Amino acid sequence: MGLCLGGPLGPVAGLSYQSPQLLETLNSVDSLPSALQAADGTIWVAWQSFKTTTVIFYTTFNGLSWSPAQQLTSSSVYSYSPSISQLQNGTILFIWSSNVTGHSNIYYRSYSSGVWGSTVQVTSGPSDDYGPRSVVALDGKLWLFWYRQSFSSSCISGICRQIFYKTLKGNLWSTDVQLTSDSTWNVFPGPASIAGGALWVSYSKWSSSGGLYNLYYQSYNGTVWSQQVQLTSVNIPTIGDEHPTLTQDRNGTIWLFWNRELKLATAIFEDQLFYKNSTNLGGTWSADTQFTFGGNATNTIDSREPSSVQGMDKSLYVFYSSDQTGQGAAFDIYYIKSAQILGVHNVAVKNIQASPPVLYPGGLKSVNQSPLVKINVTLVDLGDYSETVTVSLTAFNKTSYSIGSATKFINVRFPLALVSFTWNTTSSVKAGRYQFTASITPIAGQTFGNTPGDNLTLKSLVRILPLGDVNQDGNVNLADASVLAYGYGSRVGSPRYNPYADINGNGVIDLGDASVLAINYGTVT
Repeated sequence: MGLCLGGPLGPVAGLSYQSPQLLETLNSVDSLPSALQAADGTIWVAWQSFKTTTVIFYTTFNGLSWSPAQQLTSSSVYSYSPSISQLQNGTILFIWSSNVTGHSNIYYRSYSSGVWGSTVQVTSGPSDDYGPRSVVALDGKLWLFWYRQSFSSSCISGICRQIFYKTLKGNLWSTDVQLTSDSTWNVFPGPASIAGGALWVSYSKWSSSGGLYNLYYQSYNGTVWSQQVQLTSVNIPTIGDEHPTLTQDRNGTIWLFWNRELKLATAIFEDQLFYKNSTNLGGTWSADTQFTFGGNATNTIDSREPSSVQGMDKSLYVFYSSDQTGQGAAFDIYYIKSAQILGVHNVAVKNIQASPPVLYPGGLKSVNQSPLVKINVTLVDLGDYSETVTVSLTAFNKTSYSIGSATKFINVRFPLALVSFTWNTTSSVKAGRYQFTASITPIAGQTFGNTPGDNLTLKSLVRILPLGDVNQDGNVNLADASVLAYGYGSRVGSPRYNPYADINGNGVIDLGDASVLAINYGTVT
């Protein structure tokens, strides 16, 4: 199971791995790799490289070969700890820390269709921001995590280190948000997007009593963060566990890789990679298991700072920094590739779309508005087999409406399938903003780790306006009453006639329309 430098790995939790492969040889100290599986099938890897200053390099893999290493940042400033993510529109963001301002702040550059954007600063202030790591969630929002170092007498040795994050939706960054706030150090965040839309972030937490780091994680369900969950507990004389990276493989197993410092002899230590995994979404975890080996008290070999991705070629990749050739003189980036993960049964709900998104209950005859909403549910076959699935659709507000269910065959060679539903919003449907949930009946052979993808809920997908909401702002108020009053008595063709005030659709704005508006006056959706 260990890394024999001259031969392949044995099985690791059911997976076999190839021998370590050298990714680059820049004749420098290369560390902190970050990997991305891009939507077009290429794998991108960025890392920091130190000779006289620290700069960011990157390379790409097209399925056959790796490109030459390219320098991304200027040698005139220190740039370090890169992270790569891809937005849903295909844009790739390179994010890193740099000391341009005299403090360590976070910057990024975008890459889209062969065009590089300019460098943009995303954090500022007198503190220092280190170790950025980013991930794009199922809803398309980018989450950027880092640890912030500041100074206070209330912190360990006067130094404070806590995990922060901010998000990017469209072109708008949120404010900085502090995630951890306990009295110790929390560093080296490693986020991951988990099946079903959950967001996890792991990190190293310093134990003052033990004098070492252990790994913890928290999860976000779209509304609130969970409590901290401890993942490792080392009690050996060492610095402990650092640089965690989380990845969910295509079979639903969640993998955690990290580096642990091992004591080889008095005052002689060595970093090696470890892993553990969970097949039930964090309910239970395997034991801490050493992943890389090599070196001894006379000639130590360090392997550290892993970054893992599930490749489109169905293999799991672990990139890391090691001095196994330089033995302390130089670190290079290596990677270990697993055998293909096969035999997967997995169909997920990819998207829900509704048209029209705004209408009145039962439609509005005066503007030829139909009472019908067309809803398309997109399914994706992420597995290795063609499947027949049953999908059901429900609309929710204070009241729920079962829209229906349908059975669909998905050919694995054409993995996207569309299932169409029609919702008849008769007058009995209450006004409000409706969320929709599409659910798949679990398929035979599907692992527990992939079941969250069987359900997708999207909020405010359809807005049912209250009758009498003439200006369609979701509220029945004085503005609507004024419009109706102005047009009262007018008929179709009259310059004062407003079809949205002709609520009953009889061609004239009359007492019947005014009565409906009065009944719904004050309704807010």
